[in-house]
Amino acid sequence: MRGEYSVTQFFPDDQYEITFQFVDAETAVRGAVALTRSVGGQLGTTQRVIITDGGDSICWEWLHGTGVVFGMSGQTPPDGSRDLAEAAPPGPPPGWICMYCNTSNGPKDRHCVNCGKRNISLG
Repeated sequence: MRGEYSVTQFFPDDQYEITFQFVDAETAVRGAVALTRSVGGQLGTTQRVIITDGGDSICWEWLHGTGVVFGMSGQTPPDGSRDLAEAAPPGPPPGWICMYCNTSNGPKDRHCVNCGKRNISLG
């Protein structure tokens, strides 16, 4: 059975590469985080990394120089409807959303409070 997630990296010249395709959620997150920590991610030759689901919706997004801009609790995608600064609540880190069941969790939770599965730390 094939997974439903894909990871794509974007370059400064508007080219892109689908790095992982039809993988499970854990593989997608591990692959995306590896791209952000790669030499290209650190130097800026990788400008953007996204994880998309089977319906081509963006589940997670990272931008060079900014970090993760979508995919954590309290944030919205950069679609123009809300400014990211307004979306992130003031105070402590916002926590995370379970990649298996989409439930919001606190920043110190190691396992999802809803489904109990362990998620990968993006920090």
